[in-house]
Amino acid sequence: MLVELPGRRGIGKLDSVIKDQCVVSVFHSLLHSELVEFSVNEIARAYLSPQTRVYVEKDGRFRVGRVTHYLIHDNGLVAYEVRFPNGHQADLNKTKLFVRPWNAPKDPSEVPAGGRRGKPISL
Repeated sequence: MLVELPGRRGIGKLDSVIKDQCVVSVFHSLLHSELVEFSVNEIARAYLSPQTRVYVEKDGRFRVGRVTHYLIHDNGLVAYEVRFPNGHQADLNKTKLFVRPWNAPKDPSEVPAGGRRGKPISL
């Protein structure tokens, strides 16, 4: 599930929940992700707005796209329509999408340079 980070710092992915603590994966860039622990009451479910930049991993490589629409299914699962720069479009499950937090550095130069995802760093 996508969750809003405390202090409106952006969006992460819920990794696990144990009692009243949860672990959230925060995707900073292709080369840097981290696992952060929060109290369950500090986070809330999040949805991506149209034009949100997302990163999609396929075959060990990342593609950058933008959300154009989303659909909430009866069972609560969310599918996002993502458009890529080459004009291609795909309907993707939220688990396939990565979103950088709002405070991520403005220079995403490691996107074309990196291409592959690094190992998460646990905090």
